[in-house]
Amino acid sequence: MANQDFDEAKMWTRKIRVYKDMPLRAFVDEMSRWEGFMIKRWECIPKDKHISVAICYKSGREEVYAAIRQAGVLLHESKGMISFCPEDKRDRVAMKFSDSRPGGIQVRKK
Repeated sequence: MANQDFDEAKMWTRKIRVYKDMPLRAFVDEMSRWEGFMIKRWECIPKDKHISVAICYKSGREEVYAAIRQAGVLLHESKGMISFCPEDKRDRVAMKFSDSRPGGIQVRKK
């Protein structure tokens, strides 16, 4: 456990942080602290989802949100707070990208 903590702490010194098959909840927790956004209800984050992504330390919130969407999870953002709750997504729709990005998901309002 101590080695894992050291590896995680050491990752924060890199310009690009690589996450491989990380539980989505842990990723969102780390990114919320890093980017300063709040989570409306933690219990709405899908428990069975994982994420693999490389994020530059200069990336903004939108790139973090895009990585989450790329993992197949829809989210709603309003005034610095994000929500994974279904009731907040009623006016959102997921659409496949029309370009060559495999399995990408784009979220837009109806």
